[in-house]
Amino acid sequence: MGESRITEEDVKKVIDYYRKLDVQKFKLRINAIGRLLAEKVPSIVSVFGLGYPFYGEYDVSERIKNTVRKYGLHHPQTRSILPDVDLLVVYDTDEHPNILDDSFERKTMDDFIRAISKDSLRWKEAQEELISKHGIASRDSDVFDEFNSGRLHIDFVPVPLELWKDIPYLFHPRDLEKLKKLRRDLLFTGEHIHTKKPYSYDNLQNIRDEYLKNYLLYHVHEHVGTPEEIINSILRSHEHWPLMKKFPEIHSYQFSKWLDVLKQLDKEGMIENASGKIMITEKGKKHFDAIMKIRERKRKRWGLK
Repeated sequence: MGESRITEEDVKKVIDYYRKLDVQKFKLRINAIGRLLAEKVPSIVSVFGLGYPFYGEYDVSERIKNTVRKYGLHHPQTRSILPDVDLLVVYDTDEHPNILDDSFERKTMDDFIRAISKDSLRWKEAQEELISKHGIASRDSDVFDEFNSGRLHIDFVPVPLELWKDIPYLFHPRDLEKLKKLRRDLLFTGEHIHTKKPYSYDNLQNIRDEYLKNYLLYHVHEHVGTPEEIINSILRSHEHWPLMKKFPEIHSYQFSKWLDVLKQLDKEGMIENASGKIMITEKGKKHFDAIMKIRERKRKRWGLK
């Protein structure tokens, strides 16, 4: 991919793009892309939308200006201002890396490319349709050249199917230390787009929700507090907390998301509100003990000590 330098004119174009963006149409575009990938590429089984606008709608132009002020035009981080399509893709493979270490993300990306390329004809057909019908850029082209032509790049976050199935049990903050990008995205963004049959019968689309419930139950188990105290404790520990502090719309969206998770745990009888404090119930304790035992097996499965 080319690395052309960003100019002031490029920044103005990006800001103008976001100011004119119809967010709902953008979401529909991303959903169509995700469905196409899951249905046309044999190894891709489930797709989730990441990034903007899946973590909350706000004035993106302000973030862009702040990024340019902080890093300048020529810093690599400044290239992150460019619009793209961020997708978490769960893919089926027999050759995925099986140790969650520092090399896992790199090895997974290599394995993902091998997996989607196995059926080269179907992958080629999917790429051609992405380019011709959905305005997606060629993978090796310059990002700004493509943006100026109205096309966007896809940024894939691939997750092997076997790891995805185990994600709900790797809920302890320590479990995904080596997969910081995945952990960040699971907690902050991620909206289910499409899971193809027969994988949908395995409830793969619900795995992120189960992960969030177990993550929150762990926090309630460890710390008694009001709903606001528990949720804000989770939000403050996230690396995007500065973004949430700066943009109330994002904080409100994230807070509401976790409040929904809290309500679901309450509905399932895992927690209760005792005089304004959220506490784990006996049913919740039994469930927590059970998933902690499963967690230990899954940690060993993935080489975690």
